[in-house]
Amino acid sequence: MKKILLVDDDDDDIEYLTDILQQEFEIITAQTSHDAVRIVEEEHFDLILIDVYLPGIDGFDTIRIMQASLGKIECPYLFITGERDTSIELECIETGADEIINKPFNKNLIISKIRKVVEEYTYKNSLEKKVEINESKIEQAVTLSKTDSLTGLYNRTGGMEKWRKLILEYDSMTIFMLDIDNFKRINDTFGHVAGDEALKALADVFNGMIDEEDIVIRLGGDEFILVFAKSLTESHIQEVANNIRRKCAKKLDEIGYGDIATVSAGVVRYPIDGKTVEELYSKADKALYTVKVNGKDNYHIYDEFIDENARETNVEMKNIIYTVEGHLDTRDGAYQVEYNDFKKLYNFVKRYIRRYRIDVKLVVFTLSKNTIVTMDELKREMTALESAINYSLRSSDVFTKYNSSQCMVLLMNLKEKDTQKVIDRVINEYNRYLGDENVELTYDVKSINIDED
Repeated sequence: MKKILLVDDDDDDIEYLTDILQQEFEIITAQTSHDAVRIVEEEHFDLILIDVYLPGIDGFDTIRIMQASLGKIECPYLFITGERDTSIELECIETGADEIINKPFNKNLIISKIRKVVEEYTYKNSLEKKVEINESKIEQAVTLSKTDSLTGLYNRTGGMEKWRKLILEYDSMTIFMLDIDNFKRINDTFGHVAGDEALKALADVFNGMIDEEDIVIRLGGDEFILVFAKSLTESHIQEVANNIRRKCAKKLDEIGYGDIATVSAGVVRYPIDGKTVEELYSKADKALYTVKVNGKDNYHIYDEFIDENARETNVEMKNIIYTVEGHLDTRDGAYQVEYNDFKKLYNFVKRYIRRYRIDVKLVVFTLSKNTIVTMDELKREMTALESAINYSLRSSDVFTKYNSSQCMVLLMNLKEKDTQKVIDRVINEYNRYLGDENVELTYDVKSINIDED
């Protein structure tokens, strides 16, 4: 039953209105403004029926007090008046009354007006609730469309959208693109449920490393992005990267996959490395690629020269010599510890042959793609090439991986005809290990002589 608050100081009016309305409505009465305000604060009503003239504070001010006290009155209200003054009616309307009931009372008119107002309010309230529910559902659907269902992080769509907003808000930021090394082995060995467990566990690690203004995105599969809305120095990047790897290793140990999986990271900085999400994403991917093809379980900060060369399949010999001899300032990266050692050996050999006049050859083996091959296919080809070189060389020779598709070899004190025999042996062994018609193995040879500077 709908509930009405009747506010009137006239006992006869109260008795009459209660008598005609109580069959359809529950009637609560108040005879003063103070009592009316107190009751409204304590109870919910479907309608307030209030006399314009009350002792002390009139009906208009009583409604204003309720509005000020409650923020707004959650139900319609009707004024009762015996005046036919247009100024009274105008104030009723200005106060927000839904209807006016005039004295002397007309029973049928009163019941009709009250029914109409209550029904309209009920319908309006129901409609508003439906709109509110629908808006909530739409908001939830939008949120879900931007959220990764497994980890609760931003998905690619929502994350990229948020990342673009951060670029508009912040002058600098540091981005880590993360990849779980050997994640496929977890799925293949223990099943996809175990893989999901690992993803959720590492997502929690990533989420625990950010501040309120930062974001974590799951790109899909086992790839994530951490966007720090601040500029980090190289030493701080190293600290963060090592912290990520350490915490991930600990978590993977806890859930039983520590001997299988590790985490690699490619790092870019805004606006140093790019001014758009697309450009930063592309360069972060290149930096990550450098780590993935050179041992994994490490991090690498994007560097234009190193990372662009990491995807080349045919760097010319003169450029390789130029780099090895130290004319270019190269940044430390995932594979460059070994590479830098090679540079030291190269310089030592040059000094050695200056003194002893032996013949040393620098051979560059290159894997050239005849068609599009995947990163995993190229990695397998490189593994086969490294195995073939390792098998074919003597203990006095040295080699290193120069980039994702090239290896450099120093052949010590070897005659011209014997040099070709070693190269042929490498090619034969490579073909025996994993020759692929989609990838061609070529080579270039240069003598290291004492006249070089």
